[in-house]
Amino acid sequence: MIIPFLTIYSAHAQEYPLRVNLVVAPPYSPKISEYTSNPNKILATVQYLPGTGSRALQVYLTGEISGSSGIRIYTRPGHRPPQPLNLMPGSIYRLNLNNIQDIFSTSQLVYMGITEQEIIRGNGLPDDDYTICLRAYDYLTNQPLSDEDPAGCCPPFPVTSIEPPVITQPFCGEEITATSPQNLIISWTRPAGAPVTTRYKLQVIEVVPGTHNIQNAFNSAAQPIFFETNTNTTAFVYGPAQPALVKGKTYAFAVTAYDPARHHNFRNSGQSEVCSFIWKSGGMMFPGFDLPEISDEPVVRPVNIGGVNMEVPLPLLPSKVFGKLVYRYSDPGENQKFPLAAATIKLVVGHARVFKGQPLLPGNVLEHLLQPHNGCDDPEVGRVLGVATTDSEGRFTFNILNSPDFGKRCGAGTGEMGYDHYRVALILIEAPHRNFYFNPDVLLMPEKGKDLNAGDVIANVRSCQITVTTLPDKNLSADLTNAVGTQKLSTINVYLLRKIDFSYQLFPLNDGKIKGQQHQVDESVKNKFPGFSVVAHGTTGPDGTL
Repeated sequence: MIIPFLTIYSAHAQEYPLRVNLVVAPPYSPKISEYTSNPNKILATVQYLPGTGSRALQVYLTGEISGSSGIRIYTRPGHRPPQPLNLMPGSIYRLNLNNIQDIFSTSQLVYMGITEQEIIRGNGLPDDDYTICLRAYDYLTNQPLSDEDPAGCCPPFPVTSIEPPVITQPFCGEEITATSPQNLIISWTRPAGAPVTTRYKLQVIEVVPGTHNIQNAFNSAAQPIFFETNTNTTAFVYGPAQPALVKGKTYAFAVTAYDPARHHNFRNSGQSEVCSFIWKSGGMMFPGFDLPEISDEPVVRPVNIGGVNMEVPLPLLPSKVFGKLVYRYSDPGENQKFPLAAATIKLVVGHARVFKGQPLLPGNVLEHLLQPHNGCDDPEVGRVLGVATTDSEGRFTFNILNSPDFGKRCGAGTGEMGYDHYRVALILIEAPHRNFYFNPDVLLMPEKGKDLNAGDVIANVRSCQITVTTLPDKNLSADLTNAVGTQKLSTINVYLLRKIDFSYQLFPLNDGKIKGQQHQVDESVKNKFPGFSVVAHGTTGPDGTL
């Protein structure tokens, strides 16, 4: 009889007269100020439940913002507003903006897992799932008048950052032939999820000396910098109205995306990677090689019409090169291929050297270059025939309007003895993907006026092997050695983590393979570390290594 009595008494003791209801409206910003400055952001009511009291209550509320990774921001204990809320039995009070601002006043908040500076002047709340909770207290006695969480809490909502823009033109490190008047197109991607109102700040600096690290040069550039502009488009034409570019100089540039309404947050403060280009003199495609300018003018042929000699343009024969760019790992037995999506690639004229008399097959190729070979100079080498971006399946198409002739150029006594030289087309992977994938070893020879299906073009992943050895702490080695009987710590859990948003298709999939095993990450550990993705998980062997 005692147990049921205690249960009833406990339930009765926890019955509070007030109920707090809370809803947070999207979009969900990392800035707390967005929630306290918008009257329609936090919609909260306090209800005086019928039958729970007969007198008016003087009330104040406290609030807390908490994330699943352990961040907590809450009202300082003991803080009360200057005036209470007066609630009559059975009434419902809707909180106004002044109430919300008082609850989450920055001067009255306690920060755990994050600093006030990071919230106010930094990027705000990091990516995570968050909950906002409110609780009511008696203004005179400080006793709680509503249930603790999860009552008075909104459903969890995600705070996510948007990726910064990606430079698409010019290519990072590209040498650009100077034009007169100057005309340079700088373009970038609109980040997925960015609002249509997103604006972009383009900044260009001169790198002095030209060999200086461009990231350091960009970060330390003195004000005012060489050139800066803001635009709401994803391209800018750098023309005669802008500061003059000097031939031979190196320039670094970056684009920063920002939301004027401050409703959205961008990774890396919205700044793209820092790229550079060289504004070079005409006729120099490669240092040390004087190459003629490539003209887009049609080729002409002489004809005699009615006794008059004339030059008639030859018709242009457009062609296409298409295929599917995929990547794979070069480990023995690894045959699985993945599409390399959203990658910028170029089709470039190159040079290949093969054993004399052998067909142009990968096994016979000694080297393929992006500069003329001493044994067979070629003014076309280095010429960009087309630029393409792969789709979600890795498919690409190059449209070529003015293609040179491809095939064998010299050999059998005219070049290096024992070798034949070929003009070929190579596919190059541009930044940022080139940091993670090798250029494909494919040699193409498109014909004028014909389409060439390159099929699956394979790029190998730039991979490495990491060996982890677990040893006792040197300060505790004696105790641990006595405890486990060895210096080699086996069956130790090891996790390989990446702090990245995989919605941007850049990193290769399944890139955390444990040697000798199939790639597999248990569902139970995929989200074990908030803010990180587990790409591999294993345990050390008897020798203490993984």
